[in-house]
Parts: sequence; structure tokens; C-alpha cells
Amino acid sequence: MIEEGVERRIAFRWAQPKRTYDVVIVGGGGHGLATAYYLAARHGISDVAVLEARYIGAGNSGRNTTIIRANYGVPEAVRFYGHSVDLYATLEDELECSFIHQAKGLIWLAHTETAMRAERARSLLNLACGIETVMITPQEAKGLCPQLDLSGGGRYPVLGASYHPRASTARHDRVVWGYAAAAMRRGVHVIQGTPVTGLLRDGDRVTGVETASGPIRARVVLSAVGGNVTAVAGQALKFISTADYVQPLATKYGPVYYPLTLTKSVYQKMPEDVVGLGVDNLLTVNANMSEQQVYDILKTFFDNQADVQAIHPEAKKFTLENASRVAPVPFHPGAIKYYTEKGVYKP
Repeated sequence: MIEEGVERRIAFRWAQPKRTYDVVIVGGGGHGLATAYYLAARHGISDVAVLEARYIGAGNSGRNTTIIRANYGVPEAVRFYGHSVDLYATLEDELECSFIHQAKGLIWLAHTETAMRAERARSLLNLACGIETVMITPQEAKGLCPQLDLSGGGRYPVLGASYHPRASTARHDRVVWGYAAAAMRRGVHVIQGTPVTGLLRDGDRVTGVETASGPIRARVVLSAVGGNVTAVAGQALKFISTADYVQPLATKYGPVYYPLTLTKSVYQKMPEDVVGLGVDNLLTVNANMSEQQVYDILKTFFDNQADVQAIHPEAKKFTLENASRVAPVPFHPGAIKYYTEKGVYKP
């Protein structure tokens, strides 16, 4: 529960839009407002407008999971989010706004040997990147969270877990409000209810934006619109073909690379189709898996393809012909048996 008195401590300084700014940021979520704040606070650039179609935090920032962590499985992500964990530890003081930041620790339970291997790998990678994630026993997990049922309901007992002590939570809406208020105090204009309907151009250069209340010009226009990126991208981006890279890569690595057409219907106002570089998704299995098990997996998938396609339309592209093409790794004997029976396997 949040005390009502605390909620009222954030003071916003709303402003009427000007016709010209140094920087216009499209999107009043966490990314857009943080960018505006840091431009003003770190770089002295305060002639900035943040344009939000609805209300600040109405998009992704208003519906995230509130978790702040760095225990990812890719080195670049581990280091990147490590900075985020450090930033949030002092952000309330910097923004002069409480967003109920609490370090709680994050436990990722493992119920199978496969999951245990994954969590051990996660822990080792995190530690190598300077982030504390350690393996703990089931009893240690229960000591941290007494409500845990280590029996897994009698079906999936907990075998162990990885523990990321510095993981924390924060009120995501108040993070948005804190960035907005702090940016406003430094002269940034945050303007709600102002959807961007188009871009102003001078040749290939974007010189401003069109809004329902008129054009706003800027030296720099930045898109921070999250899930609405296609609407802005179609207006702003020039798509460049990467088709020339297909043959060199296919020669070096095999036919896993192929030409793929990005149709103009993907992005709004995209003028024409563009041919790019395509690469297949691969389903890989341990070489020790039995021939019958692999065969049964493929048979189950293709026998129930309509159900899979109902879950995700992209599954329509997963055909027997595509699946049996030459792959960068050898086919499992079970796959060879199945594709041979279907008449699509080509040694």
C-alpha cells in the first residue's frame, strides 16, 4: 500500500509546446523521459520536448514486471543491466522522488538436471562478468523464502537454484513520474496528449514532427516509442538491402543463409520491398537422444501443425521442405528417418 501523502509529493511543471526545440523526443515512457533528463542533467541540453500521444507511462513502462536484475545469459546483457542495477540503487536520491526501490534478491528454481545445468552456467557467466549470482541448495532457498514448497507439489521437487542478491523491484509508474518531474525542473517540456502524425524532412534529414496541433521543428528528433516503433520507423527509416552478403556467407557457412524479402507492408509508409539476409531457426538436440524420441518429436509436431500455427502464425513457415534443407550441423538419425519416410530428405 502506498500512502496517499507520498503520492502527492511529485510536482509536475506542464508547459505549452513551442514551435521549435533543439531536441524533440517522441514517446513519454521510461526511455524517452530518461533521455530528456540526462540530456538536461548531464549535458546541459534543456531545450527539449517530450511528446506523448496519451499520458506519460501509458505504454511499456506502465506495464512491466518491476524487476531490476542483471542475471542474464549473454555477456553484453549482463554488463549492461549491471549498470542498471547500480543506477537504481541511488536513483531515488538523484531524482528526489521515492519509487519504492527495494533490494530483495531473485531466486531462480531448478526442478530438473537440465535446469540445474542452465543455472550453473548462468551463475558462472554472471560471476565472470562481475555480477553476483550464486548456486544455492534447496534448503538455502527455503531459508530465503520460507513459503517455498520444495516438493514441487510432489511432482517436481526443487533440486537447487541460482540466487541473484542485488535484484530489486521499483514502482515503474513512479520511475516515469520521477524522470518527468526531474526533467521538467531543468527546463524540459513534457507534453501529453500530442500524437506525432508525421515527420518533417529536408531531403534525407528529419527536421521536425507533425502533430495534430501543428508542426514542431527540431535540430534532432529521437524515437522512443517502444511497441509503436513500426509507425515511426516507416516514416523515418531508409531500408538498405543486405542481399549482397548472402552469397559470401552461404559459401562460407553453407545454405543456412538465404535471400529474404521484407515486404513494404511490414512498416507503415515503407515505399517498397527490400531484399535482406535470412537465416533459419534451428531445433537442436543432444546427439545421445534416441532415434525414436527425435522421430516422435518431429511426428508430433508435423501431425499437429494446425494447432501450432493457431498458437503463432510464424509456424506456417515451418514446412517439411524447409525443415529438411541442408543445415550447418548434421541431422540426427531420428530426423533422417522421419524426413526419409516423408520423401523430403536429400543426403
